[in-house]
Amino acid sequence: MFAHLRVRAFTFIVGLLLLGCWLLAGERASAAAARPLRDGMPATAVGSVLVPPPPTLPARTQLFRGQGFDTCEVPSAAALEAWFVSSPYRVVNLYIGGAGRYCSNRALNADLVAQLGRIGWRFIPTWVGPQAPCYTGRKPLMSGDPITAHAQGLAEASAAIKAATDLGLAAPDGAGTIVYYDLEHYDSKDPSCNTPVQAFISGWTAGLRAAGNLAGVYSNPAALVSFAALSNAPDAIWPARWLYTSYNPDVTVWDVPNLPAYLWADHQRIWQYAGGHNETWQTADALTWEEAGFGHQETWNGVTLNIDCDVIDGIVARWLPANPSYAIYLPLIAGATQP
Repeated sequence: MFAHLRVRAFTFIVGLLLLGCWLLAGERASAAAARPLRDGMPATAVGSVLVPPPPTLPARTQLFRGQGFDTCEVPSAAALEAWFVSSPYRVVNLYIGGAGRYCSNRALNADLVAQLGRIGWRFIPTWVGPQAPCYTGRKPLMSGDPITAHAQGLAEASAAIKAATDLGLAAPDGAGTIVYYDLEHYDSKDPSCNTPVQAFISGWTAGLRAAGNLAGVYSNPAALVSFAALSNAPDAIWPARWLYTSYNPDVTVWDVPNLPAYLWADHQRIWQYAGGHNETWQTADALTWEEAGFGHQETWNGVTLNIDCDVIDGIVARWLPANPSYAIYLPLIAGATQP
């Protein structure tokens, strides 16, 4: 009996020590987030492109290496708990808002984010605002005037920060997370279109950083390369290039065509490598989402979801409890050690 009590006491003490170390790391990360995210580090010249240094991580983000997925409508907590048990995925995107968001995501709220965070999920907060002036889809467009587009980027950043804060992804003061801007495919070789897009992304990045956050961008590789030389280059990227038709455990973020390896090279990449196709695992039939039928079905642990596949060696968001306790923090400490 006494041996059992000693084991329990030892486990409790170890847990408290881990909690203290983890909280101290969080405080240091928060202090770092309050400083300029570039810390005055100069950009590095590679060829004709200035490569910005990697960002300092805010407290509610972390580096993650592994697999994730994105889906138009946020799944239920029960569905994602089932997937967490048996699927290869540990990160899920959340379409947190924007005028161009296609699915309603009515179930997405702070309670659901907290549930998923306790399960162990990490997140890719995604904002779908106005698209490039030459975008041919059905989403709203940004201005073709670079000055106006820059102001729109700042405004979208402000709206995204509010949404992230309401969901508990950012701290109450709006700091500490990362949000990825969903910029659908457009002709980035057209200067009359790409110049205002660059101004918009510069505003987006500046607005998020000013509030103590990081800025990511989802787009096609050619567009992302054109953002690398911006004075406000995004902190992380999420290129979309579908080379596979299903989950692939062997892909890496370095396999993206037309994306030089020296750009966003320090754990700053997510690659959407598999999108729209028909795939049947168990009894799945193809469903469609978004405007062109993107996504495919996968079934894990008896639960079928319509998804795109992502490989990650980059920055994701994590949920942190508002009122920390020993019982809540231990699984988060364990989760932080995952690759």
